[in-house]
Amino acid sequence: QRRSLETPSQMLPSHDNGSKHTAKKVGDFFKQKKIKVLNWQPQSPDLNLIEHLWEVMERLWENIEVQVCMNLVDSMPRRLQVVTEVAKGGPTKY
Repeated sequence: QRRSLETPSQMLPSHDNGSKHTAKKVGDFFKQKKIKVLNWQPQSPDLNLIEHLWEVMERLWENIEVQVCMNLVDSMPRRLQVVTEVAKGGPTKY
């Protein structure tokens, strides 16, 4: 079952001191939108939640059976046929 995450009003975005986060354009965007940003210490992966999530995702990825991937690859010709011939480029059951 999928859950959606609600964004509490007290939640602050965080980012490290990488150039993609410290660019003037990024800072201007946050100021314009009146978004407060959590000051973050560089080189602190232990505090970065996404790093922990990547670890979880890596374990899940490693546990996917090869046959699941092969079945998906094998289904591509059928999927393409349905999209092009039956759905005429529209949505399909896939």
